[in-house]
Amino acid sequence: MKRSWSSAPILLAALVLLSSCAPQTVTVTAAAFDFMDTVSVVTLYERDADAAEKVFEACRALDDLVDMRDPSSEIARLNASNGERTVISPDTEALLRAGVDAARVSDGLFDVTIGSVSALWDFVNGVAPDESTLADALSRVGIGNLTVGDGYASIINGGIADLGGLTKGYALDVVDELLAEQGVANALVNLGGSVLAIGSRPDGKQWRAGIQKPFGDADDLLGVITGDSIKIVTAGLYQRSFENDGRLYHHILDPRTGTPVETDVWSATIIADSGVWADAYSTMCVLFGSARALDFVNALDDVECVLALSDGSTLISDGIASGEAGIAFAASAE
Repeated sequence: MKRSWSSAPILLAALVLLSSCAPQTVTVTAAAFDFMDTVSVVTLYERDADAAEKVFEACRALDDLVDMRDPSSEIARLNASNGERTVISPDTEALLRAGVDAARVSDGLFDVTIGSVSALWDFVNGVAPDESTLADALSRVGIGNLTVGDGYASIINGGIADLGGLTKGYALDVVDELLAEQGVANALVNLGGSVLAIGSRPDGKQWRAGIQKPFGDADDLLGVITGDSIKIVTAGLYQRSFENDGRLYHHILDPRTGTPVETDVWSATIIADSGVWADAYSTMCVLFGSARALDFVNALDDVECVLALSDGSTLISDGIASGEAGIAFAASAE
């Protein structure tokens, strides 16, 4: 079975509103497949329905490249190469380069070489690694172990690359480009919670995406984001976590300790033009904590955020608050 990766689910609220006077019908195509163990939904105008399967095929192909638990994947071959140069595809190279850049931007807090540590944690069965095993794995973490060249990569010191914090977002970028090539001007794609909105809804209104309230029921919403032609990715503590002796263990790991990061940001939703960076930034915001996260996002161009904090409060970025970003956030009533 393939692993379930780190992006938290975004519930799609009121995605499609149909009426008898609508000039076109809409078909919703859903497929359950092994792209990160998620169910993905593509919402298209009927004239574009054939493009849905192309989306699923592209996602399957990407998953085949970067699933670290599949020994035939490029990432698994890289991880098993004992430091030797490994030939990689353009998609794998782009993801690894994004990982190197994300480590730099985050001062090393976002580290795609965390794989030796992340492989030890079992969030399904609630099992944490022992201290000595964790210490050994942690000694192999470090972005300096990874080298990415033109068409190849290498990783030394027993390092293991884990691209789970980038792949869903990158998939949004791949799908966005694919649908543009197909001439699709209006669509909504939900890749297991990472959302791509192209154009607008069939009634001309903006798409709406609901953000799940941390540790709430699946239909318990923190609020709803409204916008056109955007990408939305959420990272949260609650999707893969367990409790032991009253302590919460979650899947967003601190590369300095190898343990779940201590943070007051329970979920971070990023809205951006780049899916891969929305994915990276969402995890960074959880790692940073609220004091740094909001200032970090406000300093970025064309990036917005909604942060759900441990005390029950919500922070939104300046572009949403002012309306300048063209994106609205409406908090759900208690």
